[in-house]
Amino acid sequence: MTMYNRRTGHATYLYIPLLDCLEAIGNDAGSKCDPKSKTEANGLLHQIQSSGFIVSFQTAAYAFGYTESLSHSLQGRSLDVIDGYAHVKTVMSELDRVRDIARKPSVLCTAK
Repeated sequence: MTMYNRRTGHATYLYIPLLDCLEAIGNDAGSKCDPKSKTEANGLLHQIQSSGFIVSFQTAAYAFGYTESLSHSLQGRSLDVIDGYAHVKTVMSELDRVRDIARKPSVLCTAK
């Protein structure tokens, strides 16, 4: 199991409940929520369901999966300098790999 796999659940497990909550506020037929709250909830719901947000969110969750694991590892008492350096190099190489992939033109973007 990679460092990323251990950490992804922290950032993503609230996404569906958040969608449900915003939908409930936006579609509230009763008088529990004022019109401004309904409008803002619908706007936010629309924004966080966009493909741009989802890609950005997943990218950040991926990166933080590595950096969070590295942070916990480096704060531990049993880690020596050599192991700590190896962990840092692993995270740096993975982030470099993702950066290189992001710089390559996408097949979807170049198709006509």
